[in-house]
Amino acid sequence: MPFNSIGDLASSLMLSQANVQAKKNLMRLSTELTTGVTTDVSGVLRNDLSPQLGWERDIASATVLDKTLTEALVKVQTRQAVLTSISDNAIAFANDLSLSLNSNVDPASSAVPSSAEGRLSQVLSELNTQFAGGWLFSGTSSNAPSVAPAGDIISAIKTIVTGASTASEVEARVQNWMDDPVSGYDTFAYLGSDQQPSPLRLSGERTLCENTKANDPAIKQTVQNLMLAVISTDAALGIPSDSRSSLLISASEGLRSAESKLTIMRANLGFVESELTKEKVQVGAEIATAEMLRAKMLSVDPYETASKLQAAELQLEKIYTVTARSAQMSLLEYL
Repeated sequence: MPFNSIGDLASSLMLSQANVQAKKNLMRLSTELTTGVTTDVSGVLRNDLSPQLGWERDIASATVLDKTLTEALVKVQTRQAVLTSISDNAIAFANDLSLSLNSNVDPASSAVPSSAEGRLSQVLSELNTQFAGGWLFSGTSSNAPSVAPAGDIISAIKTIVTGASTASEVEARVQNWMDDPVSGYDTFAYLGSDQQPSPLRLSGERTLCENTKANDPAIKQTVQNLMLAVISTDAALGIPSDSRSSLLISASEGLRSAESKLTIMRANLGFVESELTKEKVQVGAEIATAEMLRAKMLSVDPYETASKLQAAELQLEKIYTVTARSAQMSLLEYL
């Protein structure tokens, strides 16, 4: 059986230790060359880690705030896009109604009013827009849809106006339903919450709060006038033709009035979007500054590190060569 002398064992141990140290050195230099930052932080900072802790704390807190601002900004931008679509939809329909009312064709029987139900369904569907698993227009109850299904709302409003014979009576019943806090729009159609959300804290003591909901007055007015247009197209309700035409006129005028209020809502959202964007830029600058200071203190010379890495690779190769030759030595070969 083979026998190694004490000298051979010592040599083997020495080569093994040199191999481990060379591998550690190679791994350290590879990490430094890849990241551009030294792995010996305490040595560079002379065991005073307070600057490093300060940089890391600033970067971590600013990164969390940046993520929060990004999410809030995307939500606001999505709400803005939805309100823009609703506004464009409503004003386009109001313009089509105006052209239809000014034509020689009976407005109540033309093709334009017949699209009212589709327009209303589209608006209600957009109010149920989701973002990151939550509904955008539900207030603090973002885990629930913002509004009830369009079919349920349309059926409810048609039931309410059943038996009305004049346009003024229909409008009064619809208005009462919209204002009824017990069984009207705010409880039957709107499924979200009326609670105000916690304000978003920006830098320092600045806070920002935005809570656009599906029961805001401008949105309710848009939905209400689209309902009037839907009612005017249902001959089964028994509303006279002249009253149905009057309802279309009221719907057209009401949509224009609602559009101006939607514009104000969009302007308010635009202000929030602007503030979030400015704050996000500032936070990004803070992160960049902290990272620059950290890199300035802890960065390594890439050319010097690459040279050391190459030398470490050569050293490891030499150790492998010596180890292989030691393993092949025998008394027979020596003789």
